[in-house]
Amino acid sequence: VRFMKNDLNYSRFAFIITLDSRQKRKGRAVLRNLIKRRMSEIIRLFSNNIKAGLDIVFFIKLKNQTSPKYSELKEDIRYALSKSHISRSIL
Repeated sequence: VRFMKNDLNYSRFAFIITLDSRQKRKGRAVLRNLIKRRMSEIIRLFSNNIKAGLDIVFFIKLKNQTSPKYSELKEDIRYALSKSHISRSIL
């Protein structure tokens, strides 16, 4: 997670998802978009606890061509936000 202040009254989010270059090319965009949709929903659920006025970028690198479970993504995002002190106590 990287973040930077912006001059807005709300926070903006970006998701960078990369896959190992040795993986087959077929279906990579579908997998990336699935993960981005899941992450967007998780951020929407956490949005009340995230400080306003930040641009936040999440980086994910997948080692294999399977999607992480929704619950795993949620825990990872929760951990990243709390570790970087962006959130107000997400439990």
